[in-house]
Amino acid sequence: MNRGDKTNMRLGFKLAVAGLFLSLCASASLAQVSCPFDATDTDRLARCLLRPVRRGGNLGSTPATLPAPLDALIGKPMNVSAEKLQAHLRARGINEADLGGAFVFRGGRFVNDLTRARYFVFHDTSFPEINAPDFPADINTASWRFNRLSVWLATPTPTHVFVNRLGESATKANFSQNVNGTKYDSGRDAPPGAERRRRAAARAGQFIHIELVQPRRKSNPRTFFDLGPTPGMTAKQLDRLALLYVAASVRAGRWLLPAFHLAVDSPLRDAHDDPQNFDLDVWLGSLRTLLSDVEAASVVPDGGGTDTPLGGTVSAGSLSAADFNLPEPTAATRGERLTLWSTFYHVFPARQLDGGQPLLGTNGRSLGASVSASDWCNAALEGTVAVSNGAGATRTFNFSDRGGGRQLDCSRFFPSVARATINALARTRFEVARGAFGTGVRGMALVPYRSIAVDNRQRPIPFGAVIFIPQARGKEILLPSGATARHDGYFFAADTGGLIKLNHIDVFSGTNARNPFPEFIKSRETGTFTAFFINDPAITARLTAAHRP
Repeated sequence: MNRGDKTNMRLGFKLAVAGLFLSLCASASLAQVSCPFDATDTDRLARCLLRPVRRGGNLGSTPATLPAPLDALIGKPMNVSAEKLQAHLRARGINEADLGGAFVFRGGRFVNDLTRARYFVFHDTSFPEINAPDFPADINTASWRFNRLSVWLATPTPTHVFVNRLGESATKANFSQNVNGTKYDSGRDAPPGAERRRRAAARAGQFIHIELVQPRRKSNPRTFFDLGPTPGMTAKQLDRLALLYVAASVRAGRWLLPAFHLAVDSPLRDAHDDPQNFDLDVWLGSLRTLLSDVEAASVVPDGGGTDTPLGGTVSAGSLSAADFNLPEPTAATRGERLTLWSTFYHVFPARQLDGGQPLLGTNGRSLGASVSASDWCNAALEGTVAVSNGAGATRTFNFSDRGGGRQLDCSRFFPSVARATINALARTRFEVARGAFGTGVRGMALVPYRSIAVDNRQRPIPFGAVIFIPQARGKEILLPSGATARHDGYFFAADTGGLIKLNHIDVFSGTNARNPFPEFIKSRETGTFTAFFINDPAITARLTAAHRP
């Protein structure tokens, strides 16, 4: 963390300033050598960025060789698939949203959305500052206040992700957003003015920043808060840091260069002395273990997507292949032809975050759940959220209305979304869902792969109508139970949404965060397909019964 950012933290503490130490750090930093960012020798640059950080703003020697397993990764083609990594996360109940944001899939294919990213920077928070001869005994326990991620998300610290000493992480900014977390990526190696702005613009998007929670105390009464605990980070912190590194690299499509904050900014004046007491060998061991575990992960069939809940225990319900075995419509039951276009939506998995952004009901009061800002915005966008308390219990909430005042600006999470939509999301209110996967209109329970949202004016599709989409028939889907089924092509109008207008439908995919039907779901108005109303009382009755809570 930069000192200037730290002094702005609203944590109820008055931070000390020690001019003597700052000048000592400045002179120490000036004696260091800057890394060759413009060089074509990637190995040399990578080794320079891993110079160990010493107390007082000093750097150790450049490693003679790149340590394993980085020597087999840096500069080599990406050898970890997004699907394998997602399978690893699902098996451990880890939410992608806590790892710098969800992976991006378009048309059922993974998209590298961090193509500009090149560096993965390790920081420590250097806070809280402990005015005592020893660190508190509980800094590695849940009882320590500063292991509450909500405390850090409320600070102005420029970073992408915080990792507490329990190994838990929370996303402050999606990895796809530019964050200036060092002096170098802010262009401060140039004097104020046009050249500084040019350099900052040229470096935008190249740096991923991770803040590791670490307190500081003074090595003696006359110094600044220069001393971190030993070891500086817990093993669980370094495990999560390895996972964040792999996730960011997979999204970038290449292995990022890991870097210590001080090594990036040296020899700039007042370069911050972090991370302190970072055990590189332990982190490399975590990385090796993780890569082995990811390689061994079992990937679900391509048609299934990620239908296993991420970070929650949403009920699998009683869906089986028998629920998708309706016969193909006949000429007599196939009704009016429709030209539609489609998006899809899912239950967004979130984790309870004490002190986080509360889910408010229509009366403006909390519904008893609070989540990170990123999770809140995703919940507002998807319309349904399953909030896990981390102990196996999960509550599901639905979009209720957009009344009342603005709660949160989601533009930092969705930079490409129109301002009008961002303003609407900011006023989202929720309600407790009645069904395992959420509640639609008229109290109907939502059913994965069966329910669709339609225009609330019920034009051209009325609530309770059944439509048949030929391109869905025969498509393999992975049910919440883990069983597979072949879809029969029938869908039921059980929901609505403020952005669903006219011939736009929104297919509900349960806990599947990937496009379940890329054959016809194109998520654009020009991506139209043919569907038909179904005039079959028996099928309508069966699907109506399936949507009863």
